[in-house]
Amino acid sequence: LTGTTLVKVPFLILKFREWKSLYPDGRVLSSDLGLQYDYSSYPTAMMMREFAETWEEYERSENLPNPVPGLDRCLHPKTMLLSVSYDDAVKVYPYSECYKSGVVNDAVAGHSVVILFASEKNQTPAAYLCRLDGRELTFKGQDSRIYDEETGSTWNIAGTALDGKLKGQKLTPIAATHCLWFGWWATYPNSVVYTASRTA
Repeated sequence: LTGTTLVKVPFLILKFREWKSLYPDGRVLSSDLGLQYDYSSYPTAMMMREFAETWEEYERSENLPNPVPGLDRCLHPKTMLLSVSYDDAVKVYPYSECYKSGVVNDAVAGHSVVILFASEKNQTPAAYLCRLDGRELTFKGQDSRIYDEETGSTWNIAGTALDGKLKGQKLTPIAATHCLWFGWWATYPNSVVYTASRTA
């Protein structure tokens, strides 16, 4: 299977209460998986023992589980980011930069994309294509509301219109990757980094 690429599947990372409000009939995977390590929290207890005493210390520390020679220090090694790729074009969106914008309208390899957030503060972003039924939408965020400028319809983190002319319509999700900068850069060192003041 050398050279074979697995098919990426879009997914959301949410707090349980946010997920439950979106999918009230959803089922929860058992935490009893028979694994050697406890992955119920991040960083894991093993990582904390090796690299830090507290979460804040781990997050600030530049100590890494594995060395990354030549790592680009344009971002802190443990910066959380979302990556979007089309063909050979790869762009990464640091969570911290996305928070500044609230909603991110951007383009990757000619594809118009939008980065959305859940209604709660400091949640994990999700990526979608902006084109719906041949129309390109521009999104805005106001307080906890996400809406499109073209119709004023309100959208949620799952890419679904909750009201307005587009009620019930769904955006096409992008199979983005969530990763720490040092791990992503080790594989994709030529990635373009999004900043709130520069979208190209």
